[in-house]
Amino acid sequence: MTGQKRIESLLPTRRAVLRTGLFGAAGLAMASPASALVKIVVSGAEFTPLPIAIPDFASSDPAFGRQVAEIVRSNLQRSGLFAPADPATLPLKVGNVGAAPDFASWQNAKVDALVMGQVERGAQIQASVRVWDTQAGQQVAGQSLSTGADAWRRIAHIMSDAVYTSLTGEGGYFDTRIVYVAESGPKANRTKRLAVMDQDGANVQYLTSGRSLALTPRFRRWARCWPT
Repeated sequence: MTGQKRIESLLPTRRAVLRTGLFGAAGLAMASPASALVKIVVSGAEFTPLPIAIPDFASSDPAFGRQVAEIVRSNLQRSGLFAPADPATLPLKVGNVGAAPDFASWQNAKVDALVMGQVERGAQIQASVRVWDTQAGQQVAGQSLSTGADAWRRIAHIMSDAVYTSLTGEGGYFDTRIVYVAESGPKANRTKRLAVMDQDGANVQYLTSGRSLALTPRFRRWARCWPT
């Protein structure tokens, strides 16, 4: 292909990547990631992100459901593969994982995928998420999730991974952390500390005090960075 950069990638077409998965009688079950793989060619600016709707998640604490949904929206948008619709324009403001959507309403909203979620915060954070192909009127995937009560942002990243995997067939990367060298202070006397943060820049934790020089992270064994 002359004068054009050809990139082969496992990315979703706008609808062909959405493959059907059904809830079993026993509860929520994730569709096989391999079933969602679609190999396409992205050339230049021709790729259009998948239009997706993510209403606020249902919760006994509506503000909490809204917070978690907003992190999921932001994660998926930053990936470049998805174009979340403005929540204010959606036909349903809060999702309901216990009922099938009114697909005609979502088709009129011009979204190809729909994410419904529910989150509850107690001794642990319990969550469930369902992903739908709005054009075919079929479920793509569903999953039940949980994490520690002090890691509420993490449940949003785990839910983001579940959505990403169900629609692309690739493993998600949102539930990861980054180790880096944080610099502060005047230019002539910088303090350098090892630090760790979520992939979206939140939850910064310093691993060293800065009293000794830190130039780069070195890994000798697996370090557990997430709270239990």
